[in-house]
Amino acid sequence: MDDSLLTAPIIPVLPAIDFSTRDKDHCVPHPVSGELSYAYVTAYKSRNLSVIGGQVYLRVGKHLGFGKGFGVNHIWEGHHHELPGWGCKSIDEVPAFVAAILTKGAQVLCEGYQTRDGYRLTIIRGARGCAILSPQRNADGVDFYSVVTAYKNHRNRGAMNVGTLKAKKAP
Repeated sequence: MDDSLLTAPIIPVLPAIDFSTRDKDHCVPHPVSGELSYAYVTAYKSRNLSVIGGQVYLRVGKHLGFGKGFGVNHIWEGHHHELPGWGCKSIDEVPAFVAAILTKGAQVLCEGYQTRDGYRLTIIRGARGCAILSPQRNADGVDFYSVVTAYKNHRNRGAMNVGTLKAKKAP
């Protein structure tokens, strides 16, 4: 594999968003397609585990401290010291960093961490990194996943493989 691909700069295509002034729940469009959904997680059910299906959204989010927060602001504040080494040199490039992880075919793992809305998932995309997704339900009762954080190195904690990430599902 060409190591230059791992450190190549990530260039956003869409106009920059001022993340400091947007509402924390504002969905950030995919930097290439402009769609609000970055991918789709297919529902998974086994005898011992049930994972909801839903679109994956990256929101502006907020950072409340180590391990507390979600979205672009949380990713940047929690990892800004290491993101430039991964090709993400500003907060404006965080959506492109996340999009490079959330691609069709990326491995979907469940580590058993359950929230009130379901199990958190870990998306693994090889050398690009991993993203943590939290299940959510909107006011209309529609299930979706929100990107909590994204970083370079996956810490394997005995997670169960529950599928692969799909391209955005049609409404």
